[in-house]
This record gives sequence, structure tokens and C-alpha cells, in this order.
Amino acid sequence: MKKRWIIVADSSKARIFNAPMGGKLEELETLTHPESRLPEQEMSRDRPGLSLDGGGHGRHGLEPSSDPKKQEALIFSRIVADVLEKAYGDRRFEQLGVFAAPAFLGMLRDQMTKAVSGTVFLEVPKNISAQTTPEIQKHLAAELDK
Repeated sequence: MKKRWIIVADSSKARIFNAPMGGKLEELETLTHPESRLPEQEMSRDRPGLSLDGGGHGRHGLEPSSDPKKQEALIFSRIVADVLEKAYGDRRFEQLGVFAAPAFLGMLRDQMTKAVSGTVFLEVPKNISAQTTPEIQKHLAAELDK
């Protein structure tokens, strides 16, 4: 029987479960990234600079070069992908199911190595990371019954 994991994630929390075929989910690890939950004002460590208008008659604020919330989500997706890569290298799972908030799912998919991506048997763009283990078990069963 293949070792199967399920990961349930959003931009600030990822829960990893052992998911034996026909068995109950067992939570193995929870990864958190509290920086993703900070208000946007607190994420920007420095205020954007000021720029002179072309004619030198006024100043206006510059927009930040990137969305701080998106940057933090990207950082967390790299962390999660690294954890999955190490676990796969250690042969802790052979199949992977992923439930993730849609935007985060895309980021996570982009960060996974080909080896880890090749183990994905289920991918669901749904944020269920705050739900209880029995509720997640029901979502998994519903997806597998499709």
C-alpha cells in the first residue's frame, strides 16, 4: 500500500495529514506563517518613497513594487514546497493530495519540484484549512468518490 499524504493549506497555514487508504486522517504537522496574516500596513517595513513630477512642480508617493501579502504568500509557498520535497526525499509519502485556497494552490504548484508534482493524485482549489480533521476527512471522501 502506497504512503499517502494530504496537505490542506492557505497563505498562512498548512496542515499535513497521513491518509491511509480507507483509514482515518492523522495530522502529522502544522506549518504556520503568521506574517501572511499581518495587516498590509505592517507588512510594509518602509513607506514608499516620494518622486518629483517631471516638471518639478509637485511630489507624489511611489507605489510599492509588489503586493506585500502576495510576497508573504509566495515565501510561505516556498517553505511548504521545501518541506514536501524533504519528506518525499525521505520517502515519507508516495502520493500527495492537495486542498488549497485557489491563489495559494497556484503558488504552491509553481514551487513544487517535478518529483513532488509527479506524486499529486488529487488537487482541489478549496480553502478548508480552518476545518476540523473529521470535516477534512469528509471533503477527501467526497473528492475521491467523484
